[in-house]
Amino acid sequence: MMISFGFLLLFGLGVFFFQLIKNNQLSRARSKIIISSKNEGEGVVESYSEVNTRTEKIIASGNRFLFLVRIFDEKGLGKVLFAMFLIGMVMMADEYLKLDLTSKDLMISCLIIIIAVIIIPGIARKYIVNSRIAKIERDMPLFVDLLAICVQSGLTIESSLKFLAENVGDINDNFVPFLDRLVKKIEVNGLEAGLTNLQKELPSREVSMLCVTLQQSLRYGSSIYEYLMELSSEMRELQLLKTEEIIGKLSAKMSIPLVLFFMFPVVIIIAAPGVMRVMSQG
Repeated sequence: MMISFGFLLLFGLGVFFFQLIKNNQLSRARSKIIISSKNEGEGVVESYSEVNTRTEKIIASGNRFLFLVRIFDEKGLGKVLFAMFLIGMVMMADEYLKLDLTSKDLMISCLIIIIAVIIIPGIARKYIVNSRIAKIERDMPLFVDLLAICVQSGLTIESSLKFLAENVGDINDNFVPFLDRLVKKIEVNGLEAGLTNLQKELPSREVSMLCVTLQQSLRYGSSIYEYLMELSSEMRELQLLKTEEIIGKLSAKMSIPLVLFFMFPVVIIIAAPGVMRVMSQG
């Protein structure tokens, strides 16, 4: 038992140092991955990792679970300690509960724990961020309608965004941190800079469409109410197309179960009487 525990300890330390080396390599690679985009004739340089990290950080400010998972995933020592704690619990359970696990079973259990502790936090972070962004995209048409109503009632775009930032939490609280940052950015650098910053912080097609519409209205002085109403209808059409695409893919995925559980039994039911008749005559 002690030999197995010592081996697992050495293995855990090896995984820890391997992860440190991998993180250093990733940090060097991230500095080389650059996106160049144009903003008013000036080059805006942004890396993929910076955009993703910034989005996750903003979402984590309003999500306690994501905040804790993010801290745990970024701390390699915490993973090692937690994995060793779980391994110790398994060994104690085997010792005191008389599970009679073999050395092979213990090794497999410990390897599963180590792999799960390394992989699951990253998967959870990605799932939470993508689900929050998807919820924001789903409610964007309603947000655009509310923005259009505020503008039509006489408020400026800046005042409308500030009003919605204070009251949109009842509709979708995932969008509130982004709106708060947008309002602060507008107060410091102006509306256009705030919209550009929102596009960077929230990688969403619907958000980009809204920011581009508002920026064009600022540059060309066009009436914003009609454009916002058209934009909300376009967003709903896009969501409808996404739903139709999912339904279309579902029919293709259902073909395999239909062949396995419907076609073969039907063939057997149809062919069985003839086969039995031939066998009885033979």
